[in-house]
Amino acid sequence: MQSAAAAPAKPTAAPSEDPGPALDRRPVLRWLLAFGACLLATLAVFGPALRADFLNFDDDRTILHPRSVDLATGVSAPAFDSDPVATHGRILDPDRAIAEVWAPVTQLSLYFDWWVSGRRLTYAGRTFRRPTPLWPHLHNLLLHALAGSLLALLLLELGLSLPLALLATLPFLLHPAQAEVVAWVSSRKDLLAVVFSLLALRHGCRVVAGKASAWPVWAFTALAVASKGSALVLPLVAPLLWLLPGPAERGPEGRRARFLLCWLPMVGLCGLAFLQQARLAQAFGTAAAGDVAVVPGTMLHYLGTLVWPTGLAVHHPLDLRPALAADALAKAAWLAVPLVGAVLLLLRGARPARLAGAGVLFVVLALLPFNGWLPATSVAAADRYLYLPMLGTALLLAGLLSLVPRTRLVPVAAGAAAVLALALGLPAHDRGLDFADSERLWKASLAVHPGDAVALYNLADVHLSRAEELGEGRTAEIEEGLRLLAEAAPRAVRPEHAVRVHEARFLWLRRLGRLKEALPEAEARLEAVRRLPGGGGPLALAAGVDLVELALLAAEPERAREVLAELRARHGDAAALLALDAWLALSRGGRARSDRPGRPWRRPSRAASPVPSSCSPRPGWPSSRTAASTPHACSRPSSTSSTRTHATSSSSRRPR
Repeated sequence: MQSAAAAPAKPTAAPSEDPGPALDRRPVLRWLLAFGACLLATLAVFGPALRADFLNFDDDRTILHPRSVDLATGVSAPAFDSDPVATHGRILDPDRAIAEVWAPVTQLSLYFDWWVSGRRLTYAGRTFRRPTPLWPHLHNLLLHALAGSLLALLLLELGLSLPLALLATLPFLLHPAQAEVVAWVSSRKDLLAVVFSLLALRHGCRVVAGKASAWPVWAFTALAVASKGSALVLPLVAPLLWLLPGPAERGPEGRRARFLLCWLPMVGLCGLAFLQQARLAQAFGTAAAGDVAVVPGTMLHYLGTLVWPTGLAVHHPLDLRPALAADALAKAAWLAVPLVGAVLLLLRGARPARLAGAGVLFVVLALLPFNGWLPATSVAAADRYLYLPMLGTALLLAGLLSLVPRTRLVPVAAGAAAVLALALGLPAHDRGLDFADSERLWKASLAVHPGDAVALYNLADVHLSRAEELGEGRTAEIEEGLRLLAEAAPRAVRPEHAVRVHEARFLWLRRLGRLKEALPEAEARLEAVRRLPGGGGPLALAAGVDLVELALLAAEPERAREVLAELRARHGDAAALLALDAWLALSRGGRARSDRPGRPWRRPSRAASPVPSSCSPRPGWPSSRTAASTPHACSRPSSTSSTRTHATSSSSRRPR
């Protein structure tokens, strides 16, 4: 018999040219889908911010009238102008600071807004730009949506599907505490720091997995720390993500070497940024430490705000410090409970549990720069400090969602999305409305902290600035502003705060011709200036000269002689004192002339004209990162003499 026929051979494919590796468009499509979803959520919740105005809370110092201060001489100059080469030079120069910080990435971003949205105006023969608020607020919203999409892509690298990654991103996108960052132009630094931090963390995951080269991680780290100093925690939080796989999931060989290749340069870059931050703190007198007892209470305050976002305010005064420092040991014990649990989950748990543990540790580690102890900030807490730690909530939620069985994942995910959208989105929308204008912002802050001197001062500034622009009805605005200042005066316990309050009342009352009422304010101002570090220096001399002049104008020659004798004993034969001595001798005890030659008159509040002068008064409470007073070449709107040093000043700075 004939044997069975052999199976026919498979036809061979015709030879063809290799088309080469195809371009994988899936990552781009996933990012576009994630960005579109995050942008829709951002616009739905924070869209009203597009109609918001600039605020009298640092916006004048960061985008409207920013000034660049030379650290060596203390001389300041306008930071932004129409010459982009010179402006870039001032921004990138590490020996200069804008608003007491060196954050070139943030300042270049704000300069871009200033250039793009600025309207060319001409006043008194000068042509200048004044930015409009629409584009800077739109820029903030786009950056927030970009940060959300990058967070979703990071979760994809950690093994989640795109729908679950977007769901885990919802707390970051919609938390009410995020409104302060998204709706406030001056908080651009938080947005940029988080965007570049997410890029560094995601790309680091790819490098450790052997999918990419390491140099972009270094570049993104440098951009993050050049946006805001809070990104200095990157070397602490990066190992939580890059070393997340357990012993059975070590991946390809060389993982540890690739981790060190990313992590060690990151440590070096953050170390250099820390040295620059310390240099600035030394130059501006902000390298101070507070009470270590406030650390547990401060950390629990932030964790409580993450879980239950009530009592949000743009300024939490130092009056809260005693409550935060109370029962420090008990609060430390409570804080240790989630930390120990998170460490155990990270080391011993399954992958979803490790992801949840990494999320808790991420939140705590990212809060370390805002512990309230070192550096000693001039506020008890700030909602905007939660922007970077909020990334940990996405990791925590991702770990919890990974524990849900697949058969129940869809209904659980849909229910979670609905609950988060309602529980977070609606309060976040209402909180964003508080940033529509300065008056609404400070009224909302006073609703939470009724006796806050900073909020009272800034709300008074709103009324007094409006009085500059009104014809009819200006008297009511002035009286309301003066009433708020009088209410703030006894609550201004810090000397720099007291200086600002009494100075504003003194200048306005003198301008209104109410000299008898202005005299006690000038005396209180001088006492507050002398309580500044170093006794006030030239500022005390200037405040004393103002007091002598006011006493002469108010027909109080005896009081003028007493103050002048005291000033001569303290400051010697200063030129201003010799001139006052001659003026006092000429007055012969009578009423002094109000038009003394050589005595410039400056407005006590922001001018109605949009033109920023080289030494115009800054609206709003001066900003501060620490408890020390802020030096500024133009910090006093109506002083007799100004100082070019940044050793002392009558103003304080808001924390950033």
